[in-house]
Amino acid sequence: MEHSLLDSSVGYLLNRTALNLNNLFARRLKDYNITPEQFVLITRLIEEEGISQKELALRSEKDPPGITRMLDNMLAKGLITKQHNDRRSLAIYLTEEARAIYKDLLIIEHQTMKDIINGLTEEQVNSLKTLLSQIKQNIGELV
Repeated sequence: MEHSLLDSSVGYLLNRTALNLNNLFARRLKDYNITPEQFVLITRLIEEEGISQKELALRSEKDPPGITRMLDNMLAKGLITKQHNDRRSLAIYLTEEARAIYKDLLIIEHQTMKDIINGLTEEQVNSLKTLLSQIKQNIGELV
C-alpha cells in the first residue's frame, strides 16, 4: 500500500497521536469512572482549590460550557463541591473521595506516560516536550 500524504502530515500525526493517547488513558481510568478531562480538572484543583469555574477553565484550557458539563458530572459523582465566593462566583473544591483516588489516578497517568515514551532517550523526550511546547505556542499565537 502506498504511503498517504496524511501519514507524513504533522497536523494529522499530532491529532491521531493525541486521540490515541486519550483513548488509552481513558481505558486505564475506566475502573475509577473518571475521564482524562476530569483527571485534568482534578489535577488543577489539587494544585489550587477554591478557584472559580472561569479560572479552572483557563488553567485547563477548556471552554466554559465544556467545563460546566464536566463539573456537573463530577458533582453528580461526588468528586467536587461548589461554594459561593460572592454573588457571581462559585469556588470549586475536591471532595475527600476525589482526594482518596487521586494517588491511584496519578500512578495510572505516570505509568501511561512511561509506556508511551518507551524506547525514547531522556534527550529525545526533552526535545519532544520542547517541540510540542513550541507548536502549542505557535497555535496559540494564530488563534
